[in-house]
Amino acid sequence: MSRVFEFSIAELPPTMNVIKRMHWAKYGRTRNQIAWLVRVALAGHQLPDDPIKRCEITVVRYARRLLDEDNLPSSAKIILDVLQPISKRNPSGIGVIYSDAPEFARVHVKQEKVGKADVRMVVRIEELAA
Repeated sequence: MSRVFEFSIAELPPTMNVIKRMHWAKYGRTRNQIAWLVRVALAGHQLPDDPIKRCEITVVRYARRLLDEDNLPSSAKIILDVLQPISKRNPSGIGVIYSDAPEFARVHVKQEKVGKADVRMVVRIEELAA
């Protein structure tokens, strides 16, 4: 039986267009803030001892404005980085997934338009058979 982890955070991570213009120190603070939101959202889950090697990840961005299709996948970048193991290049990692590279994870990013009170990111991680 495959494990499934689903969580929601009430803040939208910045898109790549915003990240490109962000000072490196501000990006670090933003990444750490998103990392803590993910940690809190996953607090009630029994997380794996070792990162999940193969998985399917679905990220749904609920926002007041829809992003253009080429900017949409970048809206999940910080969350995907946080889900990977901690490393020198990824100090905010929590180690739920092994990697977001295509050979390890199938990533789907979707979006829906909602009102101001319903803005959030929902992430679903489903372990696949090796």
